[in-house]
Amino acid sequence: MQILSASSSKLSTKTAVALGMFDGLHLGHRAVIQPALDYAGAQGLKTAVITLENHPRELTRGAAPKLITNLDTRLALFEELGIDYALVLKFDQELMSMSAEDYLEKYLLNILNASFVSTGYDHHFGKDRSGTPKFLETWTKANSIELKVVDAVEQASSTISSSKIRELITEGKITEANAMLGYEFMIISQVLEGDRRGRELGFPTANLKLPEAMVVPLKGVYCGSAEYHGQAYKAVMNIGTRPSFSNSDEVIIEAHLLDFDQDIYDEKIKLRLNQRLRDEVKFNSAEELIKQIKADIELCTN
Repeated sequence: MQILSASSSKLSTKTAVALGMFDGLHLGHRAVIQPALDYAGAQGLKTAVITLENHPRELTRGAAPKLITNLDTRLALFEELGIDYALVLKFDQELMSMSAEDYLEKYLLNILNASFVSTGYDHHFGKDRSGTPKFLETWTKANSIELKVVDAVEQASSTISSSKIRELITEGKITEANAMLGYEFMIISQVLEGDRRGRELGFPTANLKLPEAMVVPLKGVYCGSAEYHGQAYKAVMNIGTRPSFSNSDEVIIEAHLLDFDQDIYDEKIKLRLNQRLRDEVKFNSAEELIKQIKADIELCTN
């Protein structure tokens, strides 16, 4: 997948574009992207998405909700879907002040060379959010571009939304969040060099910080997997402050990869969470902790 920016030149090939921010890339977002994939497949075109590297509310309200997917994670998910181009924009004063018409002309016409656009029923763009699906309908007709506006996607009579998924993750309801995401909640981050205490206990861990501005799952122990250089390994992860060994308030992810013994400091790995086992606990001895880790591994592998 090729990453484009606001200064990129116009593509020589026509594209089918999905328009949105796509934080979380949940089932509702995938329903918006699928028509672009289908149209591109039928017409022999390339696919493209437009996304933002930061949340607009940082600028419009001075504070933004935590992201379900930071940019690294979102781009990896786009690539998994088979997207050819991702146009990544920074929501700054210039973008916020741009008219809806200028936005479409600059990005859809003069960079992405769009012949098809899909968007969600509630997506807005341009100055004062004046770019609505109705506005887009008029503009695409005038520019001979096909348009698909996608309705809300519901699950168990509840509309799938980033805000609902964010809430579920912070409550530790990772299974329910994954059902709305359509994939296992994913974190991509760099492995830090720790104090090697896990190795001393017989359970070496990859220690990672949660990417800045990303939603923090409820502290506790999770089952999941870790992907390194395209190979997936089952993993048991503690997300929290390590109260047995530290008085810090900093949240750290400690991932123990099963059947894995490599030095991966400073490397990026991809973690996926599929189940929350229990709360984070302070243990009185190393023996108690070792016993619990063994029990956690047993639960995660059965």
